[in-house]
Amino acid sequence: MGHAHALVFAAVDPNCQAVDDASKKQLTIPYRMSGTSNIGTGSATTIESVVVDGILYTLVNGQWVSMALPPVRPKVNDADGANKNLKQLCHHVRDEPFDGEDAAVYSIHSETPPGNFDQLMWISVSRGLPLRMDMDFTSKNGDKSHSSIRYDYNNVQKPKS
Repeated sequence: MGHAHALVFAAVDPNCQAVDDASKKQLTIPYRMSGTSNIGTGSATTIESVVVDGILYTLVNGQWVSMALPPVRPKVNDADGANKNLKQLCHHVRDEPFDGEDAAVYSIHSETPPGNFDQLMWISVSRGLPLRMDMDFTSKNGDKSHSSIRYDYNNVQKPKS
């Protein structure tokens, strides 16, 4: 099952720097994700995941399943061709409160070999962390999916098995 982690590291467009920074900062602290997604199912499925110490814990059929997240690679300069298969554009859309926090909302459009992603990401102005992400994906063969995820950073601990 796919998850909408806020991993957006190929900041090809300089306007993507705030999104890139928030995504990287998120990986340095524990966080909880909850929301809905129809990725791979066609119908809305509830998502609940926790990330602690580089381990992703996902609730699947009432059981927590864990897997190690891949290590974060340092940002690579596009001049060496590392981002040649990614076209990404970002822009600041608006500022608005989200869950009681001032947030900057960014639009992110990414074109990748598997398909295109269109996202809105709410980034906390005070903490520089993603608060919410809505993502639409259209595969090269025309399949579409949608995810809407909220992020929480308060009192996050490894789930009890």
